[in-house]
Amino acid sequence: MPEQLVLCSARGCRERAIVALRWRNPALHGAARTKQWVACPGHEQQLADFLDRRGFLLERASLSDEGAG
Repeated sequence: MPEQLVLCSARGCRERAIVALRWRNPALHGAARTKQWVACPGHEQQLADFLDRRGFLLERASLSDEGAG
């Protein structure tokens, strides 16, 4: 089975994602609900900073560690 290409979540980016950024907006989502953005090396820090400034970022994980990339 061919490897699935996961694209970066940054607007307009078509690069391969290498990291998952798991987050939650506590004002909208309960503790059981998490969302995920994926990022390429060029957008990882930008997307993580955006989420972290708002207190949303929960975790960063390599896509290869979870077998999704």
